Amino acid sequence: MRGRETQRRYSATGLALVGLLVMSLSTGCTAPLPAPAGSTPVVQLANGAIRLWSDSAAVEPGVKYQVTIGTHCGFGPIDFAGGFWTSGSVPEWMGDPAAGTIRLIGVEEAEFTSQGRTIPLEFLGPGPIDIPPCD
Repeated sequence: MRGRETQRRYSATGLALVGLLVMSLSTGCTAPLPAPAGSTPVVQLANGAIRLWSDSAAVEPGVKYQVTIGTHCGFGPIDFAGGFWTSGSVPEWMGDPAAGTIRLIGVEEAEFTSQGRTIPLEFLGPGPIDIPPCD
């Protein structure tokens, strides 16, 4: 009898932990970004630009990941979820750097949230992408 009671207690504990995890993900808790999936070359081009390929790891859709994004030269490209993302121009209210969260919504849909404001992101693909020099 004692073995069954212990088994039930462990099962209940396991279910409670799963419930806490689901609740924390759905209530806005954030997670650190996963480590890069690999190491890709950075190629310096003759015109001063650099060429990049994505090396970001896969992420769980719906999870908010903590990020800090430099916005001095514009918003993006951001290497996230196996590809590059941008929003184009930097909103006037956003600082440099901008701390916030990034969340994958769909295969080619993500958003960045900072200071209580959310910006939809445009998917640029896995690369290569060329980034021009910035002053």
